[in-house]
Amino acid sequence: MNVSFVCLQYTQEYTINIRLRQWWMDVRFRYNDHLPRNRTFIAVPPHFLKKIWRPSVYFANENDGHAHNLTSANVIIKVYPDGKVWYSVRLTLTLSCPMWLGKYPLDNQTCPLELQSFGLTTEEQLLYWVTEEDPVRFRHEVNLPQFHLDGIHTHNAVMTNMIGNFSNLVLKLSLRRELGYHIIQSYIPMIILVMGSWVSFWLDADAIVGRTFLGVMTLLTVNTIIATVGKDVPIVSYAKAIDIWAGGCVTFVFGAFLEYAAVSYYNTRGNSETRKARVKKEDALLPFKLMESSRRATMRARAASGSDEDAEAHAHDRASNGTGSVLQRRPAQPIMRKPDAEVPRHKHCIQAKRIDLISRVLFPTLFGMFNVGYWIVYILIL
Repeated sequence: MNVSFVCLQYTQEYTINIRLRQWWMDVRFRYNDHLPRNRTFIAVPPHFLKKIWRPSVYFANENDGHAHNLTSANVIIKVYPDGKVWYSVRLTLTLSCPMWLGKYPLDNQTCPLELQSFGLTTEEQLLYWVTEEDPVRFRHEVNLPQFHLDGIHTHNAVMTNMIGNFSNLVLKLSLRRELGYHIIQSYIPMIILVMGSWVSFWLDADAIVGRTFLGVMTLLTVNTIIATVGKDVPIVSYAKAIDIWAGGCVTFVFGAFLEYAAVSYYNTRGNSETRKARVKKEDALLPFKLMESSRRATMRARAASGSDEDAEAHAHDRASNGTGSVLQRRPAQPIMRKPDAEVPRHKHCIQAKRIDLISRVLFPTLFGMFNVGYWIVYILIL
């Protein structure tokens, strides 16, 4: 069997172009006539095939197929003097290939080709691979877009049913999926997006628009990549490796978004408490402000009506009589100049800043652990 083209599809089937060659013995074709020099067989036309016996075989896992007739029937028949008949035909087959995609796209697949006796049991017809040479040959230019051919395995088998035992030839293609496309299109973009979501940890807690926009955009972009990757993969009832990876990335991006929600909650609450404390502080300073304003207004009035000495004497008299002792013992100027300096930030604001500081270390550490565990499990263990 010569294989010239293989195309694996996402419908759990593959298309293969082969030249199927069969040998069998038919004593009725023995002849002793002398052949021309350098000729050891007789070539007969394709229509002769309808007049002779040939093996009754079919492809057990075939979904579709056809023989080639361009520009003429791609069939060769040779008859040798000892009665051996050599038959070659070119076929294109679409064969089923059951796949387990739990490790996709880190998976290896084995696709079978089963040539089975159709109506003749092992007592009437026995199929076997020719072992004198490689029974299956691939053309050197055969190249699979997403797979690497790791090996070819052939063996003879017998299928048993209620009718009898039937000879069966099995060819298995061991295929390993190439990761280049998926690394470029799936893994690297998602890693970049997850790391990009961490930028919000370094933005100020009051940058509501920037942090919200960053979280929403990274989450939507990751979901878009997941949808693009998943549309070419068969729908299965179990989780694939790419699903675990995508789910992990979405979790980290969404976690960064939730982290900002927590930071925003504590920061907003802290700012509210700080404003309340500032208002209370200003209310406590209000009597001192009123007294100071009254004193200054009195001094300006006396300065306008009299001399500065009289105003100072009057102020001295008030101080000596004890009326100005409160202001002298409690000077109001420092408090009135910077009332906010004495109002510390609320503990919730400090808590919001602490969450950002912890997230800067926690998220990269957890994502690194997730990466190490993912690649170890799906490459080394499973």
